[in-house]
Amino acid sequence: DDATRSALHSILMDAERWAGNVEGCLRAAREVMGLEPARSDRWAVALQTAALSAFKLGHSDEMRRLLELGRK
Repeated sequence: DDATRSALHSILMDAERWAGNVEGCLRAAREVMGLEPARSDRWAVALQTAALSAFKLGHSDEMRRLLELGRK
């Protein structure tokens, strides 16, 4: 189900971040955001992680879009 998939992608997001795989971290964060209700705690952590990962990868347009999404 979506809750289980979200939890697993959240763990993967953390593992990729700790392993230094920024692209993998961003992919997992996007998955979590797609599975969680907007503004939930897990969604917010994924949003923050995705924005930071996008910044590190030089994806400035995506980073700005994510930051705007967080302000809404």
